[in-house]
Amino acid sequence: METRQLAAALRKKAAEVRNVASTTEEEDKTLRDAADLLSVLAHVVDGKPLAKAFGSPGDWGYETAIGAAIAAAPVTPNNQCNRPA
Repeated sequence: METRQLAAALRKKAAEVRNVASTTEEEDKTLRDAADLLSVLAHVVDGKPLAKAFGSPGDWGYETAIGAAIAAAPVTPNNQCNRPA
């Protein structure tokens, strides 16, 4: 499967989502999260391991659902980058 085109399309969509005007702070945060998740998906399509694609809990904020889930994920040899030293 040729994945470069899909990854490029996901990155383009992420940029479009980032540029959508929002009327509230909550909408703005939701749109930023959506754009970030599209970028994560593009990294996965590129072949990056899921743990590395998401990054560290602090990238999302430890208080967020995604950050908390990354912090709670079990440490394995393939995703050690997710846990702070």
